[in-house]
Amino acid sequence: MDLAQYHGTKSGHTDFSESSDAVKPLTEEEKKAKLDELQRKIAEKRKKREEIEKEEQRRNELIRRKAGQDMAEHQERLKEEQMKKDLEKQRREKEDDKRAARRIKEQIEQDKRDRAARLAKEKAERDGTAGDAAAAAAGAGAPPVSMIRAGVPRVAATGTQARLQIRPMLQSDKQVAPITHVFEATQTLKEVRAFIKESAPELSSHFKLSLSFPRKDFGSHDDSKTLKELGLAPSAALILTE
Repeated sequence: MDLAQYHGTKSGHTDFSESSDAVKPLTEEEKKAKLDELQRKIAEKRKKREEIEKEEQRRNELIRRKAGQDMAEHQERLKEEQMKKDLEKQRREKEDDKRAARRIKEQIEQDKRDRAARLAKEKAERDGTAGDAAAAAAGAGAPPVSMIRAGVPRVAATGTQARLQIRPMLQSDKQVAPITHVFEATQTLKEVRAFIKESAPELSSHFKLSLSFPRKDFGSHDDSKTLKELGLAPSAALILTE
C-alpha cells in the first residue's frame, strides 16, 4: 500500500485497483518458441561478430600484402641503383685502364725515340764528332756527356716525377735487360707493372717488385697507390723477380 501511495505521489495517479488476473504459465510450445527465438538472436549476434572479425582479418591481410609489396619494390629499387653504380664503376675503371694503356704506349714510344737518339749520339761520338757536341752542350749548361751517353732520363726538379731503375733477378733462363724510366709521381704502381710487361713481354704476369733497402715487397694491394705515396719519388731502385 505504501508503494502505491508513493507511486501516486510521483505519477499523479489516484485511482488504483488490484488486478485479480492470475499470471498464466507458459505452455511447452511457448517455452520452446521463446527458447528458439533466444537461440536465433544469439546465433545472429555470433554471425555478425564473425563477419566483423573476417572483415578485420581481410583488411589486415590487405595491409600486410601492401607492406610486403612496398618492401619488395623498395628492395628492387635498391638493387637497380646498386647495379647502376657497379656499371658506372666498371665504366670508369675501363676508361682509367684505357688512359693508363695510352700513357704507357706513349712512354714506350718516347723511350724508343730516346734510345734512337742515344744510339745516334754514340755513333757520332765514335765517328769523332762528339767533341764539338760536348763543348756546345757544356757551353749551354747541358748535362755532362757521360750522362747523355748513358741515356739516363732526367727527372724534373719540381719532384713531380719518379725515376725508377728496375733490375731483374730471375732464376729462369729468361734474359731481361735492366729498365730505367721516368714516370710521373702521380702514376700508380699498376701502370709501372703494365709498362714493364710491355717492355719485357717474355715475363710472366705474376712478377714481383720490391725494394732492397729498406726491404719492402709490393703486393697487389699497392697497385692503386701512386709512386709518390709509395715513397718511390723522386727516384728508387727496384728488384724484379718471378
